[in-house]
Order: sequence, then structure tokens, then C-alpha cells
Amino acid sequence: MRDPLDDLINRVELPDVPVFRADEVARWPAGTLEQFIELGLLRETSRAKSIWYDGCDNGCLVEPELREDRRTGKMVAAFACRQDGCGGLITLDPACLRQWEIDAGALARQIAEAVGTKGRLVEDVPGRIWLLGTSTLDGRVFEAFLARGLGWSDGSTILEQASRLRASAMPLVFSTARSPQAGARNGLSSAVRLAEIATMRDGRIEIDRAALAERVATSVSRFAAAPGTEQPMLVEAELDILEALAQSPHGAMLQVEVATAAGYSKPVTRDALKHLRELGFVTKPRGKQRKGDVITAQGREYLAQHEKASLATGVPKR
Repeated sequence: MRDPLDDLINRVELPDVPVFRADEVARWPAGTLEQFIELGLLRETSRAKSIWYDGCDNGCLVEPELREDRRTGKMVAAFACRQDGCGGLITLDPACLRQWEIDAGALARQIAEAVGTKGRLVEDVPGRIWLLGTSTLDGRVFEAFLARGLGWSDGSTILEQASRLRASAMPLVFSTARSPQAGARNGLSSAVRLAEIATMRDGRIEIDRAALAERVATSVSRFAAAPGTEQPMLVEAELDILEALAQSPHGAMLQVEVATAAGYSKPVTRDALKHLRELGFVTKPRGKQRKGDVITAQGREYLAQHEKASLATGVPKR
């Protein structure tokens, strides 16, 4: 069954005030709505003016009016249906008009708690970007952020306004965007799609730290390029894989061997190797040599330059 938290994260990405209708929350597992309300993620708002009625064959958008049922004396939501074979006055439970809106700020607080950040939560750009605090992952300290609407038309403007995010030396951005490339289009390469690493468990949001570590490794650079050079930036996974190839006692390594040595999944390893080949750091051996991938002289030179850069800047290797 689909995790209702996915629904909430996807819905908060909508530009307008994100709300859930009564028929939508009714599809969630029992108790989910109450959990979201308790966490502050949802709060009831004004009744819907229109709802989708599926009580007839065609289904239609209707605008019920609240009125008293003369037979029972109770309030009902009533509308006149003009569909053939379904005409007349139709009454529904007024509860069908209930709506709940998402509190994006509460989502930021819950993500900060789930990640275990330290420091005060700060709204960097109202309603769009929050500084969650600092967090340690694999021995490195990040400043964690939650970002909403990175892929919207004003995404680049919002990033320019995010003073704390722009000033951060090591940002870790959780994005509610459906596409992991939404931030990249606006110059942000370190965004992690929140829906891929967050889930509901026992009434609380939990973060899959193993999945988070892998996604950070594919989006955050370990070292800066050496001063005065135009060396390309490699993300953590690419550097780890290049180093694994450099240390191979057999020369060429099969993809499965690279994945095991570097500690990444097959998809991450495959994509990293593809990029490294494009850069000329890795190649397929020719002739009757062992199949797989082998580091090139250019790849070894790249590692040597970064080794020098890390020593010069005091950036430790993991």
C-alpha cells in the first residue's frame, strides 16, 4: 500500500494552499489522519465548495448546499443531479465537505526531529525553505534544509533569496519535488528527494539513513577542484569508485566487484562508471585482458591532484 506520507509530500509541492479532501483521507489506513493531525502536519480548514460525486455512472463535480433534512431534522449536503436516470435531489453526509490543509512549517519541524538535527529551526524563505539545523552523516557535518517548490517557475529566485542556504558551506537539502532534478535546473545539485528516504512508522516520520547516505554520495562533492585547475567535480560515489579501481590488485574489475568494493548499489555504481568513462578516468580494457573497467592514467592523475588538494586544505579523506 502506498505510504500516506508520500501523498502528503507530493501534495505540499502544489503551488496553491495544499489541502486534502474527505474522500482522499478516507483511502488512508485507519488512524493516519489522526496521526498527521497530532504531529501538526494537517489542520482542518474551511469546507469544500465543490466535491467529486461518483454515485452515478458518469461522475461529476457538484456544489452541495448545507440544509436541514425535514424528515430527520439533521443537516445534510444536498444538490440536484440532472444526469439522465439519476435526476432529483441527492443528499450526502456533511462530512464529505471537510478538508485539511498541510502545515509546511510543521513538516520542517518533523523532518528536523527525524534527522536529529541540532540548533534552532529557521525559516530561510517564508513558506519555501527552512534551515533545519546541523546533522552529522558518515562523519561529515551538514546544514540540513527543507525546500518546497524548487522546480516552480520562481525556483531560481527563491534560491537567490535563501541567504542561509547560499552561505552554507555544506548544505543537505531535502526537497519535496517529485523530480530529483528540480533543484539542479536552478543550480542546486545537492537536493535529496524527501519521499525517497522518509516514511511513517509507529505514528512518527522516520528517515532511512542508509538510503540518505547513498543519495548524498551521489549528489555532494567530497573535494573541491584543485585551485587554479579546471578539473571536473566528482560526487562522493564517483570518487569512492575511482579509488576502488585504483586499489584493485587485478587491474580491471567487473561492475559487481566495483559495487562490493566501493559499497554502493548496482544502479549507483553503473551510473558512476558511465560518468567516469565519459570523463576519460575509466575505460574498458581492450583485447584479451580481463573484462570490466580499469582506471586510466588520467584517472590516477585526478586522484593524485585531489590528494594534494585535501592535504593543502585540511579536508580529511574518509
